[in-house]
Amino acid sequence: MQIGRFRILLLALVLACAGFASATALAAEPAWIFGCHDTGGYTRIESAGKRGWLVVTVGIGASPTDHSGSDFRTYSNSGHGVIVRLNYGYGSDGTLPPSSQYSNFATRCGNYVAATQGADVFIIGNETNLPREWPGNDNGDPTTGEPITVSRYVTCYNLCYTAIKNARSTAQVVPAPAGTWAPPYSAQGIEGFVDYWLGILNGIGASKIDALALHAYTHGCDPGLVTDTAKMGSPYQNIYYNFRVYQNYMAAIPTSMRTKPVYITECDENIECADGGSAPRHTWLNSNNGWVKATYHEINDWNQVSGNQKIRCVALFRWDDVPEGDWSFGFSNRSGVLQDWSEAMANDYRWDVAGSGGTISGVVKDTSNNVISGATVSTSPASGTATSGSDGSYILMGVPAATYSVTAAKSGYTSQTNAGVVVTTGQTATSNFSLAPTTAMIDGTPSGTNVALNSTQWPTDSSYGSSWTGAKAIDGVNDPGSKWCSAGTAPPHWLALDLGSTKAVTGYIVRLESGYALRNFTFQSGTSISGPWTDECSVDNSAAALTVQRKYVTPKQLRYVRLYVTNCGIDYYARVLEFEVYATTVGSITGNVKGIGSANLQGATITTSPGSYTATTDSSGNYTISNVTPNTYSVTASKTGYTPATNTGVVVTAGVAATSNFSLSGIAPSTPTVTDDGKYQTSTSSLHAAWSATDATGIAEYQTAVSATSSETGIVAGGGWQTAGASTSGARDNLNLAANSTYYVLVKAKNSLGLWSAVGASNGMRIALARSSIAAAKALADGNYVSISSLQCSRRPSSTLMYAQDANRVAGIRVTAGTGSIPALSDGQMCAVAGRLATSDGIRELTDVEITPGAPGTVSPLALRGSSVGGSDVSLLVKVWGRVKDAPSGGVFHLDDGSLVGYLPIRLYTGVSAPTLGSFVSLTGIAELDGLLLLPGGIREY
Repeated sequence: MQIGRFRILLLALVLACAGFASATALAAEPAWIFGCHDTGGYTRIESAGKRGWLVVTVGIGASPTDHSGSDFRTYSNSGHGVIVRLNYGYGSDGTLPPSSQYSNFATRCGNYVAATQGADVFIIGNETNLPREWPGNDNGDPTTGEPITVSRYVTCYNLCYTAIKNARSTAQVVPAPAGTWAPPYSAQGIEGFVDYWLGILNGIGASKIDALALHAYTHGCDPGLVTDTAKMGSPYQNIYYNFRVYQNYMAAIPTSMRTKPVYITECDENIECADGGSAPRHTWLNSNNGWVKATYHEINDWNQVSGNQKIRCVALFRWDDVPEGDWSFGFSNRSGVLQDWSEAMANDYRWDVAGSGGTISGVVKDTSNNVISGATVSTSPASGTATSGSDGSYILMGVPAATYSVTAAKSGYTSQTNAGVVVTTGQTATSNFSLAPTTAMIDGTPSGTNVALNSTQWPTDSSYGSSWTGAKAIDGVNDPGSKWCSAGTAPPHWLALDLGSTKAVTGYIVRLESGYALRNFTFQSGTSISGPWTDECSVDNSAAALTVQRKYVTPKQLRYVRLYVTNCGIDYYARVLEFEVYATTVGSITGNVKGIGSANLQGATITTSPGSYTATTDSSGNYTISNVTPNTYSVTASKTGYTPATNTGVVVTAGVAATSNFSLSGIAPSTPTVTDDGKYQTSTSSLHAAWSATDATGIAEYQTAVSATSSETGIVAGGGWQTAGASTSGARDNLNLAANSTYYVLVKAKNSLGLWSAVGASNGMRIALARSSIAAAKALADGNYVSISSLQCSRRPSSTLMYAQDANRVAGIRVTAGTGSIPALSDGQMCAVAGRLATSDGIRELTDVEITPGAPGTVSPLALRGSSVGGSDVSLLVKVWGRVKDAPSGGVFHLDDGSLVGYLPIRLYTGVSAPTLGSFVSLTGIAELDGLLLLPGGIREY
């Protein structure tokens, strides 16, 4: 796992310093170098017509009895290669366990590989030179945890290698990549990152290394950083500061390992271009700026060099938008990055250059020798396609030896086919193209305004006189008395215009004089007022039309235009009443919106800021906003049930369609709120609850489960996930619930988009033992959950304390609220009580209670002599008589009824005053172990 915080510290440190075939057959081994961390990007790769590499990380623990694994066949069966990183854990747990657990971890690795399908490449741990990957570390503090030295790593790796090979001999076992640019931690025995990695490789030896993995990044989002050759400061003065650090790793690989596969399993722009706002901040610049294309182009160039050890994949970090502290490295919701990646994958970049045939490469240009980007190059017979880059170049690799016809095509140009292109294995055949533009203008009225009226220059080849200059053809007067007329020399004649600045030209209108209409002329564009000139459209006006108009299919950015006359008609004079040039002052924004699974999203709303432009996507997910004033906009796509996305910096130019694509993430339903029927029940076969969740698109389905914990880890037999449809309450039956245990109803909700919520859990239902009387309940040990269905409230002194007794006054019990509550009950009212048995101050009680009130009633105290109070009548409501013998001391006074040797202790309940000293009284209260608790209203003096 990449560590954003570490790389911030690293940046500060650096600034302060100013034929390669696998030995084993894999489940799937893509020919292309494209890939990403996490599996979610596979559909994007497939949409480019490719199969790629998917890097996943799993925390497997170190239990030698754990035989669970994973199933990646969804991806491998489609041709994707799956690389699995085996972690002991994450964070303070460590990527490897403490060294005392290495043997158990190795056994677990073997068990996992044996149970896993669809993957054959396994990396042992991650960036083990980084303190935050050490077991027991405290937030990456190098003085904490057990450092994973070279020696420790080699020991652990060798154990894992043996266990994995015993489980599956065909598996590729790969040492952990180093934490790139990490400083040495000399006090902990950790060398500089390249030396550390090399020490591990040499310590293991080539015979136990099946492949190599490494990490490479740039410090920023500028595509130029991919090939930047700047070096770091001491002690890394020979180390590249940006992506070409991969070359430092490649150069360090021992000779004995130069035929091993190499995988770049993490690659990104680091954090320098992270967006603003609160954490977690997105680290990828949301722009199709060519960074991704440059990265893959760089590795493809590396692989093209004969003798270079081939790099089989570059996995962009990462697809999933998972926060890592202050940062989020996910790019699945960064539409600009996704488009950049898709355009990169339009290239046929393969790692197995020699093994899969030859190569066809070349450059696509137009007939004016300008390079053409975005042209599609294909072969017949079919052997893949490629797209020309910004320099017009393309490359088709892995083409089987044969003779091909190679075609280059792009909208707006006439396609060209080069026949007889001979491809030889291991060789490069060259096929260049020169595409002729198709007619870009049609007959029609151009839109916009006549910008020729504001021309700043209007030179001509000649004028008949000062009254007939070029200015007369751009004065807005459509009259023979105001026209440009050339000299009577033989044509060609011309009138050029400087529009003052580049305009989005939509077309031209030429207004001619009756009887003197021009017959042949051409609209031209130039790079300056003196040329050179390029033909835009030639006009045959043999019909002598007096108004000739032509418009561009797509507006064209022009400043200099010229009317070039080759046939004046009846004589050699060119007569033009008006030469009108039309331009639009507005542009447009177009794009596509995708939703879950990269499906085209219909009905998404597009808005802009500034401005109030809006549009809605069609069934293909496409939209167009027309007549947009040139400016820089933030464009937002939103739809109910999805997280809105905003593309900033969308520049709209007059006459140009700006593109702004989106990929929206669906919003899952809220976590369900689950309510039990109460705190206790006696049934051991059924559990009932009610639940609810919210979602903007509506809840389509609920599912329920029963667990012994508040998470899925404790799901009980017969309590697995079952659909409840749209019901918001229900029971799970046919269970086998244990008494004195707590069980939880788990609920998850699915919305109409097919997204599932997190799992909600109830507060827990306690399974109680049913007892018919207090005496029967007291026979149970403390800690038992018990339910008594028919008790009588003898007294309720407060909301946290109550005394209850059997209706026949055989036994009583103290009731305390605990984690429950005691409702308002009247003396004598019947009730059902459930709770946990406990003993406090020697007196048995029910606590953490749930009480259900019953019918009203009356209660009479049991009349006792003082000598009888206590014993079996503890907690009963009783009445005693006698004389008050002393004043209260510590809330206790004594009563003499003549039955005791000594006197009966009377404890005063809070707020109760003692009777008059020496008076004869009757007292009503609760029998305690050694006396009476005198309750409010319990005194009668005689």
